Amino acid sequence: MSLFVRESGPSDGPSVVLLHGGGVSGWSWDLQLAALREYHVLVPDLPEHGASQDAGPLAIPEAARQVADLIARRAHGGQAHVVGLSLGAQIGLQLLADEPARVCRVILSGTFVLPPGTRSPYQGRVGRTLLAWTVAAYLPLRNVPFLVDLNRRSLGVPAQFTPQMAAETRRLTLAGFMRLIDANQGFALPAGLERAQAPALILAGEKETAVVRRALPLIRGALPQGEACLVPGVGHNWNLEAPERFNAVMLAWLAGRPLPEGLTCLPAK
Repeated sequence: MSLFVRESGPSDGPSVVLLHGGGVSGWSWDLQLAALREYHVLVPDLPEHGASQDAGPLAIPEAARQVADLIARRAHGGQAHVVGLSLGAQIGLQLLADEPARVCRVILSGTFVLPPGTRSPYQGRVGRTLLAWTVAAYLPLRNVPFLVDLNRRSLGVPAQFTPQMAAETRRLTLAGFMRLIDANQGFALPAGLERAQAPALILAGEKETAVVRRALPLIRGALPQGEACLVPGVGHNWNLEAPERFNAVMLAWLAGRPLPEGLTCLPAK
């Protein structure tokens, strides 16, 4: 089954594909749609998320292939700008490695990448088992409104999206959650990024985990036209937490204009 996709914008505008993070779905880009009104926008629900429950099981290489197929079929001219966050950013990186000709310009934010020669604690037998036990214990309580709201606030999701968060929580399964963790925590830089000629902006919020912040130079160094910046004062889901700021950066980069002030960017290569 193909990905569920929401489509908006003019029939003659350049195409943009928005790739959401894990545990949410395409609605998490709602605060960007008005800013992108001059673009043709495609917002897929990634495998095992939202309305794409039957498009899985989730695996980053297969998800990137599905996104490449979406761009080939529905993006104008078979090419698109790509904006990805978290899991969506990992899929965007895989897309750059596997199908670089499909991508015009790209923004990837909050990208977890394993440093060379390392493993995530969640990849080990003990860490993975403990996590599975924790999630299994949580599942019977997952629909308690207090816990849904606590999860929403911990992710920086505005209160207006409480119904969407509740729906995502109801769909949660142990097997699906562990596939998400395996995909996310096992992700390393894919081979082939040296072929990606699309201008790429790699971002991380100042309040993100250290491993995500440290990935900025790692990812930038793997991309021929990569730039990397830290965004002061924001966390992981800053497209929801600080939408006006996110939108200003996004629109400037997609149009090839100078980035807004206030970013802490790595020195040029």
